[in-house]
Amino acid sequence: MMRYFIVVTFFVIVLGGCAKVVPAVSEYRIHQNTYEFVFSSHGCKEKSLKVGQAFSETSLMNLDIMYGIGEQTQYRYTQSKWAQTPNAAITAEIVRFLQKTDIFASVSAPKSRVKSDYILETNIEDFMQYFSADEKSSFVKVSLTFSLLDTKRNSVIATKSLLIELPSKTLDAQGGAIALNEALKTLLEQSGVWLDESCR
Repeated sequence: MMRYFIVVTFFVIVLGGCAKVVPAVSEYRIHQNTYEFVFSSHGCKEKSLKVGQAFSETSLMNLDIMYGIGEQTQYRYTQSKWAQTPNAAITAEIVRFLQKTDIFASVSAPKSRVKSDYILETNIEDFMQYFSADEKSSFVKVSLTFSLLDTKRNSVIATKSLLIELPSKTLDAQGGAIALNEALKTLLEQSGVWLDESCR
């Protein structure tokens, strides 16, 4: 019995010593920003708006955080993930931003069954961190195209493409996530200016 105990203990120690320690995966989110813009247009004050689910590449529909090196190569961070897919998070932030602008009488989310006067379609063309070829510097790029649609006339009222690039303060996933949040906030504020002008 004693020999059996010693043998079992030996294998537990040996196998335990060979166990690979896996680092914890860090999760980053697209946080809810604070917006303080005041818009003056009254053209859409009595109109309702529904924000459509954003269109994007499949890479923005999962939790992987992607980054590019140079102009051709793309990788994913292995120890960092998004807490929510960028596609869903950006759509939710667009809804939240527009609800605070007071440009429209009401703003509803994609899954809402409420009929609206207008629909805002969004195409996410870029939402990623990029490194220089020598990996000594990094920046983020956020590019969105918006289309405001009249549901009754089934026509496009206006379309706008916006692009923001910002440097990353640190050369890692955290630096990229922080810069992407800042770029998205700036871009949405610009989209509010465009929508306000489109409603005049």
